[in-house]
Amino acid sequence: MKPELIRSLLLSSIFLLCLMFSACQKRKATVTFEKVLTASLEHILSSEDLAGAYYIQPLKIIRPEKFPINSRIVVAKKECILLPTSTDPREVMQGMDIFKPIPLIRIFNYKRLEDKTSIEISFPASGPVYKIEMDGDDEVGYKVKEMTIYVT
Repeated sequence: MKPELIRSLLLSSIFLLCLMFSACQKRKATVTFEKVLTASLEHILSSEDLAGAYYIQPLKIIRPEKFPINSRIVVAKKECILLPTSTDPREVMQGMDIFKPIPLIRIFNYKRLEDKTSIEISFPASGPVYKIEMDGDDEVGYKVKEMTIYVT
């Protein structure tokens, strides 16, 4: 065989190996704020004993300024109501019966570090703030690793 042909075959083989190797590399999993928020709220509703309004009425989420919501949020088979970022929780809760709290949600923090995701969600009408740490991604789903509850 001619040296040029051998060289050409060798370069082609190396190129194909590089393509195959890069195609086999683990692709970075997609993590969207909306899916993390939905998984967190579903977990809270299924593991906590909240007032009935949180299960009967659609949740009212105050849009967080730093974390835009670009798609609809469905929790407990109900589409959530997205309120403007400028919404003041005190105005929404004005005149509220304390035994029938308004299912209002406010997001304080959201962080994604390597494979872990952390989110803090406040329920202003009933008081608690939930800090949830989870693993996972949009494709395989999310698994809550730790949930801390505190009151502000």
